[in-house]
Amino acid sequence: EAVALVTRFGTHQVSEGTAALLADIGGVERLAGMFTRFYARAFEDATLKLFMFEDDGAEAHGRRLAQWTAEKMDGNAYWSAVRPPHARQRSHRQAWHSAKRPRHQVGRRFKLDDCRVWMRLVFWAARDEQLGPDEHAPFFDWLVRFVRHFIAVYERSAPPYAADFVVPRDVSARWYSQSDDYDASLRARFDAPLRALLTDTFAVVRATVRDKSESSLSVAKFLNQAFAVFARDLLDVLERSFVFERINDYVRTLDADAERVMTLQVFKFTFLRVVCTHADYVPLSYAVAPTFASAHTLALDFWRRHFLPGLVLHEVARAFIAHRTSHAALTMALDVLASLLRAHDLDARYAEHDDVRARIAAMYFPYVPLVLDRVALITDWRQVDRRRALLSLVWVLRNVSRSLLRRWWACETQTRVLALLHALRLAMKSWSSDDLSDAAAAT
Repeated sequence: EAVALVTRFGTHQVSEGTAALLADIGGVERLAGMFTRFYARAFEDATLKLFMFEDDGAEAHGRRLAQWTAEKMDGNAYWSAVRPPHARQRSHRQAWHSAKRPRHQVGRRFKLDDCRVWMRLVFWAARDEQLGPDEHAPFFDWLVRFVRHFIAVYERSAPPYAADFVVPRDVSARWYSQSDDYDASLRARFDAPLRALLTDTFAVVRATVRDKSESSLSVAKFLNQAFAVFARDLLDVLERSFVFERINDYVRTLDADAERVMTLQVFKFTFLRVVCTHADYVPLSYAVAPTFASAHTLALDFWRRHFLPGLVLHEVARAFIAHRTSHAALTMALDVLASLLRAHDLDARYAEHDDVRARIAAMYFPYVPLVLDRVALITDWRQVDRRRALLSLVWVLRNVSRSLLRRWWACETQTRVLALLHALRLAMKSWSSDDLSDAAAAT
């Protein structure tokens, strides 16, 4: 059951519910484990390490934060018995004046970007400590509200962003629920006329890009790319459901019924590539363990849960179908997908966490049946496109969890199972020395 966050006149209060919750998770030691994981990453993070003025390590920092949090939960003097009065406030002031910070930032309080990084690492640490929404939903739910309450002391605009890094069992509820506190808080930032104006702006820019693609290609190219940056940044100030709808409309209608279809298809994938460079792309799209009621509904089920990867894969599928008339669009589609997967490999935040990498790979799992249904077509593609398509397939299969593969395999058709073996043989052949030479010559 959910545990209430009790406040009185804006001040946090200890309650029986939070005391019981602390005991249930394992007390101060369990919190210390979680916060030690947090500080281990914080000391390496490009943003947070600049605030660190003490070098006694992640374990000591983690224990102090655990003691402070535990005292807020059950009222026992874990923190105040060993720390002087106002120690937390003094530590924060020292962090603001840390010599590691750039000169022009010394003395500046925590800002929104700092708070968002802090929250991301805290919730990540909770998951690693098996205190996430799947393992201990009551604690994780309380932790989110606890963080929202206290982080507002340092940056009033930060609390709504706590939900950026929360992955409940049904992500779509976080995106589309009309009653969700997070969406409601973001919805309040822009009134209906401004939303209507933004909707019209997307439509006008889309029409302008289409028109200019025929008369002034360079202008259309610049406008499309600049507008992609604007759309990406909107994800930071508006609830995701509204922005996702605008992005979906723009991408899916940009190249509809146009004379310069091939050019506009390239523009479409350029737009997607830029939007997907959002710093929080993974939290926005983080995969939860899926269910497989039917292998035939796999792509749709994933798209509902993971909008941005789903949109990318939908457009990749369209490029597969139209490859005979637009080789450029196919190449661009495969390149966008490959660049996303490569970015995940290079992201230091996830490099050492196989369980997180498996969940990221799960976001792209619909690509597997997409390739298997078209493996005969892929055989006839240009070598460079075939290798790129198969490399992405192997990346997903290599990184996704074995349990997800088993669940998929159990409900898959024999035709696709055979197609998988065919695709793997084709991949091995494509990476033979002779074919690699041909691919290098083609590029």
